[in-house]
Amino acid sequence: MRKFKIMMALFLCVGILCVFCSCQTPAGRSAGQVVDDGTITSKVKTKLFNDALVSGFAISVKTFQGEVTLTGGVDWRA
Repeated sequence: MRKFKIMMALFLCVGILCVFCSCQTPAGRSAGQVVDDGTITSKVKTKLFNDALVSGFAISVKTFQGEVTLTGGVDWRA
């Protein structure tokens, strides 16, 4: 009986995981695509913060379907 409960709990967890992984956002994107865009945004922001000439706080980074958009201001005389 105990093995049966453990197996049922395992199948339930796998089923829930499958449902969440197959869900799409309102924009029709999978969770993996959203995570990929988040990873790209993080990498770009990290590069901006590590650059001595560019203030990472002054630049907004948005990524959608792999396309990165930067907005903000920089001191062009630097």
